[in-house]
Amino acid sequence: MTLHQEIASWLAPKKRKICPVPKLECSAPSHRLLQFPQLNPKPCILVFLRHCGCPFAEKACIDVCNLDAVLKGTIKVILVSHSSKEATNRWLQAVQQSGRLSANFENQELAASILIDEELELYAAWGLGVAKTEHVLNLATVYAAVSLGWREGLWDRSTESGSRWQTAGAYGIDRFGIIKWVHIPRLASDLADFEDAKAVLLES
Repeated sequence: MTLHQEIASWLAPKKRKICPVPKLECSAPSHRLLQFPQLNPKPCILVFLRHCGCPFAEKACIDVCNLDAVLKGTIKVILVSHSSKEATNRWLQAVQQSGRLSANFENQELAASILIDEELELYAAWGLGVAKTEHVLNLATVYAAVSLGWREGLWDRSTESGSRWQTAGAYGIDRFGIIKWVHIPRLASDLADFEDAKAVLLES
């Protein structure tokens, strides 16, 4: 990481048309990068990450990939990153080397598929745009970041690419491509309850 890269992470992404947030019980948006329903369909948790290096993105990755239903292959996980492919791969490798990510029971690999969306096309299609100042810079988020670091050892990592102003989000989609669960963070530190997503998808 260079000082230039760190400074660049504080620049807002270029403006683009943002679609409305998909609603519960509606069909999941299909895009050239990601089609629903999928071939060999399974229930799916789709997670749009904050920039690689963000401790809240790391926490989301760990929590969703370590779900028992995900490790067993009952539920599929797709992680979407707007950082570069190289930066995302280095970040994921660092997270795996930390020992906090369980391997898939069958192939001992990360229990998730990774999509790179540097142009933020998928983010926009799923209703995720640029955050307001109070979404990122607020006392609650600072306190949550420090607490996450002290409690779980998840501190801010180097940011090689991506924007701190791009919002995150997560969705639970059933095997027919219908949205059953939605989490849109109120603040950058607002973490999703993936156990709840699992329960909803397994019941649908």
